[in-house]
Amino acid sequence: MKKHCLFLYLLLLTAGISRGQQAVIRGQVKDTLNATPMNGAVVMVLRHSDSILVKFTRTGEDGTFHLPKLPAGKFLVMVTFPDYVDYTEVLTLQDSTHINMGNIPLTTRTRMLQEIIVRQRLSPVRMKGDTLEFQADSFPVRPNASVEDLLKELPGIQVDRNGNVTAQGKTIQKILVDGEEFFSEDPSIATKNLRADMIDKVKVFDKKSDQATFTGIDDGVRIKTIDLRLKEEMKKGVFGKIEAGSDFHRYYDNRAMLSAFKGKRKLTVLGTMSNNGNGALKADEAEDFRDGGGIGMEVDNGLGAPGGEVSPGPGGIPITWSGGAHYSNKWHEDRFQLNSNYLFNKTSINPISTTLTQQTVADGVFSTQQQSDGILHTQKHVSGSTIKIATDTLSQLEIRLNGQLNNSDSRNDFSNATTKNSVLTNDGSRTTTNKGSYRAFAADLFWRKRFARQGRSLFLESIVKTGSDKGDGRLYAINNFYKATGTLDKADTTDQQKVNENNGTLIVGKLAYTEPLWKDVYATINYGVAVSKREARRNTFNNPDAHRYIVDSLSSNYALTTVTHRAGAYININKAKADIVIGGDIAEAGYKQRDMVKDSTFNLRFLNFFPRVGMQYKITNFKRLDFTYAGSTQQPSVQQLQPLRDNYDPLNVYVGNAALRPAFVHTFSLRYDGNQIIKRKSLTADLSYSFTKNAIVNHVFIDSTGKSINQPVNLNGNSSFTGDVQFITLPVGTHWGIGSGIKTMFSKSNAVINNQFNYTNILLPSLNFTINYLRENIGSILLSTNIAYNHSTSSINHTYVTQYWIQQYAISAYLFPLKNTFISTETTLSIRQKIDNSDINPKVILWNIFIERSFLDNKLSLRLSVNDVLNQNFGISRSISAGTFSENTYNILRRNWMFRLIWNFSSLGK
Repeated sequence: MKKHCLFLYLLLLTAGISRGQQAVIRGQVKDTLNATPMNGAVVMVLRHSDSILVKFTRTGEDGTFHLPKLPAGKFLVMVTFPDYVDYTEVLTLQDSTHINMGNIPLTTRTRMLQEIIVRQRLSPVRMKGDTLEFQADSFPVRPNASVEDLLKELPGIQVDRNGNVTAQGKTIQKILVDGEEFFSEDPSIATKNLRADMIDKVKVFDKKSDQATFTGIDDGVRIKTIDLRLKEEMKKGVFGKIEAGSDFHRYYDNRAMLSAFKGKRKLTVLGTMSNNGNGALKADEAEDFRDGGGIGMEVDNGLGAPGGEVSPGPGGIPITWSGGAHYSNKWHEDRFQLNSNYLFNKTSINPISTTLTQQTVADGVFSTQQQSDGILHTQKHVSGSTIKIATDTLSQLEIRLNGQLNNSDSRNDFSNATTKNSVLTNDGSRTTTNKGSYRAFAADLFWRKRFARQGRSLFLESIVKTGSDKGDGRLYAINNFYKATGTLDKADTTDQQKVNENNGTLIVGKLAYTEPLWKDVYATINYGVAVSKREARRNTFNNPDAHRYIVDSLSSNYALTTVTHRAGAYININKAKADIVIGGDIAEAGYKQRDMVKDSTFNLRFLNFFPRVGMQYKITNFKRLDFTYAGSTQQPSVQQLQPLRDNYDPLNVYVGNAALRPAFVHTFSLRYDGNQIIKRKSLTADLSYSFTKNAIVNHVFIDSTGKSINQPVNLNGNSSFTGDVQFITLPVGTHWGIGSGIKTMFSKSNAVINNQFNYTNILLPSLNFTINYLRENIGSILLSTNIAYNHSTSSINHTYVTQYWIQQYAISAYLFPLKNTFISTETTLSIRQKIDNSDINPKVILWNIFIERSFLDNKLSLRLSVNDVLNQNFGISRSISAGTFSENTYNILRRNWMFRLIWNFSSLGK
């Protein structure tokens, strides 16, 4: 008995000693300016290996803190206080460690000193909840650099030559400024025109829907978004930039922007005049008026381009005049908000291209070589306004008004020749012209109501859209067809005028109600109805210059009325660790199509299902796993349903199919996001798989002369798989950043060629690697590579395989060799494997460089730039679909130089 008591005594004594030997950290937090204690500062102890929170406390009135009973190990101590720079320090604790950190100084962000900036680089990238946050000042860029230049320096973010931004492998759909849209029609306006030194933080996150933000109930809807948070001193005053560039001979690029910010009010006007391809604004929002409008009603407004080939194709150097204005403000404690934009764009472009198309058939390959020379003039006006009114603390009314006016004038000249197994089957030429106009207006009204009971809400929405699309075109084509011996068999001439017009109106109403079932569990039911009325007139006339007469087989007048009812139910589970959405919608769509010429009616009725399952699981604060499944119906368009022949290209005739059924797409996706903030590492992995039932695919019939007739049909078997893994690290204590990734895509697509099923398998693996060195007052160097392989096989002809490598190696550098002098250079080597011996320019070295000198405290800059120094720039694109390979080469801007005078002015903070 005594032995047992002695053993128990020793055990308790050992436990007491162990507890007594746990580590302790204490200290006092003060403001650096006044040396006054800071009450309420948060002091956190994070595990160094994985950034998991071990313990935290708040400072008392005298600024002191005490953290007892800490385990042994390596930790990061972080001290935070609103509007102050975070303090971080790495400590190693033993069982008996008692550390007094003494006075810990905190500095306001507006008074950030150089030594504090160096300390802050311990954490230039942070994860706050679901938001990835970059401290802008931790990534030095040249004086007067744009936000676009800043984004290029941020790990995990890429900006292409057109200004499109991707983050963590996903396309950025919205770019906000202080949480508000800024020229919503063209998000790149913010990145190209705002200066990098105005930005305090760059936040990257998946933006929830407006409904989820308002109610606080996650509905699983996400939009990849960047929010540019301005420094406080940059929110008051006037700033802008005037830039004039020319080579004094051929090219010019002039632009100006003026902004006046005062608190929540933002006013910006801008304009460009350019003929080097840099001046176009993205003012084409026509697609916003051609669908159901963001509520999932799956109703096509049917306003496709009726005038035929308005766009001449890729390539060309646009001459552009553009302008725009933005105004936003908030009043009465943010209860009334206005956000309004206007954009104007006038463009002329002359694309010249050569297209090689190879169509696989059972007994060989048809190869078509086509040359085109076109001219396109467009003029566009786009306007949009959003008004938000908080009618009370629980209700919000939102009104969105959008309008667009487009005019276009185009001409295309084509010449082509087709061979089958190297034997000439046809050749010819054609010319198409078209004058078109497009008018559209949309009004959306949303009313959201929260009730006193947490989670109960009501949502009402109504939409009215109307538009018209007109075109007056001309087709003149001469085609020669040859026998198997190579001798001329026959010639065919087409001379026609095409006058087309589409008109459409869409009215939508929707209601959604959410009710809390029990804690963290909510039910949502919704119902919507949409009524769409459209009329499409298509008239083709022969001999337009002589005795014009209508061609009945190419003319029609259809009126289509669609009524869609849609109802759904969802269960939302919002837990601390997981957000889950389970449910779906069911919709009934009734089509009534009337042939106004034959006075006949054709009715269709479809029943569509839209199941959805989504889960977001937070493994830790810095690791997240997302899974989604969604089913969606793809309705055939009006043009696909109409049994009408389209012969704008007489060698490739399109015929509609009234018997088409809706396609149903199943999509599964799994995503992992992992961030080790202290170690400055991130890992993202994406897997997605989709397959389609009743996919709408082409049935192609190609005769012996190479002439094809295309008709949409339903076919099963289309599927695709994508896997993408990306890794980024910024080793602590260094100026280096490393990124690498691997992506694989496999797809299977089906078609019918000459009444035979054709299954095309495409495999596209790729590797990418980047390494960059970034140092303030010295500059940065970025090395990157991307290697991709494309392998395609076709079941209709196993002997024909398309396979090629594409390699790209790039080096770019920002350097500050002298004070107020900046050099930027970028060199890209592209290696494109030849398809056959006639393929040209398999290797291209594109080298751009500019030197800039600043004066008057960086307010005035002179820049000399040379693009394509080696004169090797080359426009090319490739595509593979079911049994078809296409390669297009086109004209783009070659070697050019430009001298620029840039004036940046501001009176910020006043």
